[in-house]
Amino acid sequence: MEQPKLQDIEIEIPKKGNIVTGKFLRKDDEYIYINFGYKSEGRIDIKEFDKLELKQLEKNQLIEAEFIDDSFSFPQLSTKKIKKLNEIKEIESKFEQKEIIEAYFLAKTKDRIIVNIGKKTLIEGFISRQNMEKDVFAKFYKKNEIIESLIISNQGEYELSTVEVDNIIKNNFFNLLKDKNPTHIEGKISNIKNDSIIVLFNNYKVEVQRDNLTWGNKKNLNVLFKKDEIKQFKILDIDYSDYQINLTLLEDKDDSTQYIIDSFNSKKEIEGTIINIKDFGIFVEIQNSYDVLIPISECSWNKISKNNISNHFRLGDKIKFKIIEFNKKNKNIVGSIKLTTDSPEKEFAKNNSNKVIEVLFKKELENIYLGITNTGLKVVMSKKDISWDNSKCEINLKNRYNVKLIGLSSMEDTLRVSLKHNSENPWNIFKEKYKKGEKYPDLKIISIDDFGLLVDEYEHCKAIIPKSYLDEEFAAASKVGLNISGIVEKYDDKNQKIIINQKKLEKIRQKEAINSFNKSQVEFKSTLGDLLKNKFNR
Repeated sequence: MEQPKLQDIEIEIPKKGNIVTGKFLRKDDEYIYINFGYKSEGRIDIKEFDKLELKQLEKNQLIEAEFIDDSFSFPQLSTKKIKKLNEIKEIESKFEQKEIIEAYFLAKTKDRIIVNIGKKTLIEGFISRQNMEKDVFAKFYKKNEIIESLIISNQGEYELSTVEVDNIIKNNFFNLLKDKNPTHIEGKISNIKNDSIIVLFNNYKVEVQRDNLTWGNKKNLNVLFKKDEIKQFKILDIDYSDYQINLTLLEDKDDSTQYIIDSFNSKKEIEGTIINIKDFGIFVEIQNSYDVLIPISECSWNKISKNNISNHFRLGDKIKFKIIEFNKKNKNIVGSIKLTTDSPEKEFAKNNSNKVIEVLFKKELENIYLGITNTGLKVVMSKKDISWDNSKCEINLKNRYNVKLIGLSSMEDTLRVSLKHNSENPWNIFKEKYKKGEKYPDLKIISIDDFGLLVDEYEHCKAIIPKSYLDEEFAAASKVGLNISGIVEKYDDKNQKIIINQKKLEKIRQKEAINSFNKSQVEFKSTLGDLLKNKFNR
């Protein structure tokens, strides 16, 4: 085969600035080497490649580069221009699509912030003061700190805005919520303040206040949360018109808050450490997060003076108590030490049911009297338990009374007693005398008033015949001392009265008389017939 003549071979010599394509051959500590068909191998500064690009390089992989010069045996190439052109193309596309980009802080002047919007090459842009929120512009930025922005102009310089970014992210976030209508959402904690945390949801920042994060009153929320931690939040309410959302931390069955709730619901005894002592009570820390107030009244069944409370407790002591109040609205947790043991009153009541005890009553309230026993046990008596007669509801506070123990208060710290239970209820005795539905033929009228006739009484209990239950003729002729008959109609338990019906008994007697007469007439006719029959048969 005939070989071409040397003068016929055209050799294309690259010029400075030309774009060439070569195949990756190898690399060393300083350069990447490629074969691009001219001279020997071309070399590219290895610093132009990041770690990921270097890791992904494969033999014969095509690499585009700019021809710089051939003054050395290995021509100098560079990918900077290619990468920059590619990045500009990508940036222009994002500008057209109004897509949010990450800008890297470079410098700050009086009126603008200079940023780099290239990822691998330097492509400068700026954000003017009027295109940033006041606090965002005033913020101190570290070099290369990311500022999410939107390109608003590509004329000469790339001009960016953060205000537009916030609006887009905000709209996207709330539109997503409106579309999905979730009950809870997941976000990443981006910042932790003294009284709130900032959480990112699809790049939208939501501030969640301490009250919706924890029941504890620790000053530093860093104890409970960590930056970049992923957390679940429950949506309390959303205002789409004002772009407002209210969130609370979704309670985890394993977290400290749930421990408090379970302890409260089960009335379980728990342990904590005394962290503060005041004249009104002590503060106890539990789960390294929550402070529980134990009022002085809940520190012991025995009264503790506010001036003497420090003699009963020491900082750092471990104590056992029960949670007695758990207010979600006010974020209050209240505990009780004394409820971990039975009260002296409960111990007494266990073995002294229905026992008669001597009590000095010291205070009168609206419906009750308060007093103490000879041994100092607290006592309460309802005014309804003074006498079986409901009209008698007062006692003399200077006198001591023998009363019967009938139970404990709802808090199980006070004995419930009764004066009237020292004797049997007269009303029950009176009802035994007058059985409902029975006839009473020999009742004597004791007194007469506008309501009716009084025919019997026992202590405060009365047996009466109302005028409505009296025959009109008998009512007109009624006098004190006359006898009257009646049938027990009903019991008025409230007023402790036996209601007797004279009219009803009279009707019963009339009916009985008629029945008796009719029966006698039948018997008479039967006897007369027999006599006539016998006569005719003779």
